[in-house]
Amino acid sequence: MTNQMWQAPKRAYKDLCLIIDSSGSIPLEAFRGAIRAIPIIYYIAEAKRGQVAVINFSDETRSSGWMASPFDVSPDVLIYRGFGSSFDAGVLNKLARARKPFAMLMVTDEAIVNYSNVVPVLKRMVSKGNALGVLNLGDGSNGLMQGLADIRSVPMTEDGVMRGVIEYTCTMLLK
Repeated sequence: MTNQMWQAPKRAYKDLCLIIDSSGSIPLEAFRGAIRAIPIIYYIAEAKRGQVAVINFSDETRSSGWMASPFDVSPDVLIYRGFGSSFDAGVLNKLARARKPFAMLMVTDEAIVNYSNVVPVLKRMVSKGNALGVLNLGDGSNGLMQGLADIRSVPMTEDGVMRGVIEYTCTMLLK
């Protein structure tokens, strides 16, 4: 793997939270690419004695919580929903209470209806030492990335999502 997409962090992280947008505007192949990367993420996190959490949002937000095994993930977290796009960022607060700083990767097209509620939570998470990267399937015109202008966002096509997720994981966890 190369570090072309992501800059190495100042510190290595043990844990990774993968946040996947499964709204109707997300191509199914992009969603599947993120899901296919989960076993690889677990393998890398396990080598660091870390854990992985998966959040899926569309018309509702579902979280796996912190898991030590890919077999712990509930099937309803892995389902493409294809509805609206609302993210309950409060789920991140619950994950943060249970872990030291961790890396987060959001796969989205930015078309999040309640982005004005999401941006402050993500900024607060980053200010507390967590890392955030965004694989951006959108065009950058929506409010999410405008609100997160200082966060690294990588433009992505649907066929590059799996590679993007794996590269982010390697960069953040294997420093």
